[in-house]
Amino acid sequence: MQGYNSYLLGIVSLGIVLMAESCATSPSLEPPVVFNLDAPENVPVTISILDRRDSEDKTYRRVSIFNPFFRLGDENFSPDRLKVLAFRFQNKVDVSTFAQRATSPQNVDVDKFEVTIFPPPPPGKNGTKNWPFILNPRYLMVIAEWNLLDYLTTDKRDTLIVVCEIQGSAGGRIFKGTSDRVVPDPKADLSNAIREVVREAIDAAADNLVQGFP
Repeated sequence: MQGYNSYLLGIVSLGIVLMAESCATSPSLEPPVVFNLDAPENVPVTISILDRRDSEDKTYRRVSIFNPFFRLGDENFSPDRLKVLAFRFQNKVDVSTFAQRATSPQNVDVDKFEVTIFPPPPPGKNGTKNWPFILNPRYLMVIAEWNLLDYLTTDKRDTLIVVCEIQGSAGGRIFKGTSDRVVPDPKADLSNAIREVVREAIDAAADNLVQGFP
């Protein structure tokens, strides 16, 4: 029994240490932290959005208590990120052609608009063993594109990765947009990185949609 109690104490102690390290390096992203997106004010948007995301995908949440894994919510952005998406679609697509091709009054269905922030897995063969997002191919692609020498030799304790993924459909056509950034110094650069990946993913989604609406 004493050995079992010692084992439990060790597990609890390890958890406390990991949580303490995470809190020490994790940025504060919980609302009311807001990131301002580039969008003109008082410009009418005639393309409407049908939001098909799950309710949990619309709000801020911390995915892991042991690592700084975050998903940003709608409350983290101003103006509304879906309105910015609609505005960019409107700028890219001829609205009259779009309306004729669309299959419902809600011209654009949005199934996914995720902004995820996470640390890289530690290098080594066991580095990704307990990495929560190992099954997401986009996240693995970010790691694969990393300069191997830099990845193996640079201190990554404060590094964070920002990934934005958008997916939906309109007029029977599926569109996607993605973007990512590796942020070695989150305290200085994370806010800009978040705004940049959202803007780039929105533009990529709009460009992808335009291909189906000449």
